[in-house]
Amino acid sequence: MPPPNSLDNNRQSVCINCKLRKRKCDKSLPQCGHCTRKRLECRYVPRGSEEPLARGRPSLTGPIAHNPAIRSSLLLSNIFSDMLLLEPTNIESAVYLQIYRIIRATGGTFDEINNRYFRGIHTFVPIISPDRFNDKLDKLQGAAPPTDLSVLLLSMCLVTYHPEFSHSQNTEPPHLSTLYLTTKSLFAQVQASSSLSLPLIQAGVLIAVYEYSSGRYSESIASIGYCARMGISHGLHLVNPPGITDDELFTQVEEWNTWWSIFICERTFICEARELLQPLIAQAPEIEANRATKLEDFPLSDLSESKRIPNLPDDPSQERGAFASVARAAWLLDRTLQSLRIADDDLRIAQLKKLDSLLQNLLAVGLRRAGGFRGLWCTGNAVMMRTLFVIHRHILYQDSTPTACNSPTEMERQNSYTALNTVSMMMLDIAAAQNKLSLSLIDTLPPSVSYIIHAALDHVKAMNLLGEERIHVENQLSWTLGMLQKRWYDTA
Repeated sequence: MPPPNSLDNNRQSVCINCKLRKRKCDKSLPQCGHCTRKRLECRYVPRGSEEPLARGRPSLTGPIAHNPAIRSSLLLSNIFSDMLLLEPTNIESAVYLQIYRIIRATGGTFDEINNRYFRGIHTFVPIISPDRFNDKLDKLQGAAPPTDLSVLLLSMCLVTYHPEFSHSQNTEPPHLSTLYLTTKSLFAQVQASSSLSLPLIQAGVLIAVYEYSSGRYSESIASIGYCARMGISHGLHLVNPPGITDDELFTQVEEWNTWWSIFICERTFICEARELLQPLIAQAPEIEANRATKLEDFPLSDLSESKRIPNLPDDPSQERGAFASVARAAWLLDRTLQSLRIADDDLRIAQLKKLDSLLQNLLAVGLRRAGGFRGLWCTGNAVMMRTLFVIHRHILYQDSTPTACNSPTEMERQNSYTALNTVSMMMLDIAAAQNKLSLSLIDTLPPSVSYIIHAALDHVKAMNLLGEERIHVENQLSWTLGMLQKRWYDTA
């Protein structure tokens, strides 16, 4: 996708389209061969203006030079100066030129971002239709995209970027925290100056996912809550499930899946909060239990006084039933959080036992369906494993609370220890299967895996493991956790 037409095209240099997509340019005038074949508007950057003012810019030294906020401000300042030299003619061009320059600073291209996103993050947050997204870009025909689409592109860059992936040769690639703060700043600017739209909400969801993946769980909870508010204002909570195929099907599927993803993320992120019983904003679409069509959904009605069950999403991929399994797992996590509010100890524990039994059965099914492969089935399994930790930690914690009136029996305590042992060993097996996973393929693992590993490591300390066995378990879990942190955490 080319930048907007703000450059003199009679200077014989590599055209911007070819430079952006890293294609060989024949430098023909008035249009190069690639742009002629693709029917794109060909633009050349005047020599010497590729990095204007670069030599005259001040540099920072000392501790302040390593502050992410300062680095982000400096990057935005430099980008803004460059953008003004290109004389944008409207807000779309101004925003896009900034984002174009930021993406160039990462050493990436739009094609690389597109491929890495749909191969990785999309496998557990399927909120963007690949066909519809690429169709939007193709229809631009060289024009600057709308501001919301530009910010969505930058958010996709954020969740797919790592300095080790960069091909930048002229400058040092930005740190993860620099790109994160820059993306949040531009998102806030566009959100404040543009109409609310689905791409803008999707950009917010991706920023929240990045925050959660990089250990900023407090920020991720706030961000996904804001996305829920935007979704309600945009009417996403009122969208009907996708029906027959028509011209609006892609839009309907994206809206439906985006709302479900907000619900899933909000419940998943809240598990890491100090206060689990915070008010949540997004609510799951539900239907009467008698309308259930899947065998595994019938028992869900026993968990609700209203006998309503989640109106699960259809699958956006070839993994039939996988996204529905993630939504079902998040709905069960939501029921778990609601059960923790029950004042009566006996009623609360009884409800948690129901959830535990159902979760263990569904997890067994999910593990078989996943078949050792990464993807949406893994995401649903991860949500269920995290929920089991919440349930059984609560049962064991209640036993240690001085004010507890009805402490669990010895059998209940032993059952909870056994359940946590089982889930921790499951996590060990999953971690061992990732030993040969490259840094770029870490994107295909649900980000909640790192939090489950933390929970498993905490539980291992309470297990009766001795000597080499304990060392092996801790080393394996710690190694996989280290890979996840290397991918998502800023090590600068």
